[in-house]
Amino acid sequence: MSAAVVTVVLAAVIVLVLAAYLIGVAVVLRSVSSRLEGVIQALAILQEGVEPVESIVESIVPGLAQLERSLTSPRVTPDAD
Repeated sequence: MSAAVVTVVLAAVIVLVLAAYLIGVAVVLRSVSSRLEGVIQALAILQEGVEPVESIVESIVPGLAQLERSLTSPRVTPDAD
């Protein structure tokens, strides 16, 4: 075999190995991409579920403040004559 043939065969082998490696990387990246899409969807659902909590808490706070004042204020008892 001549040196030119050996060089061409080695170049072809290197190209095939690199192509196989890059195909493997592409498969892994596709898998990661699909999993990230699932995580993004789950986070969107979680965010939708959490947003209403703030308005609910804000509506409860005045009632809790009034309850705290009533529990900490001195009680007035009627005189028993």
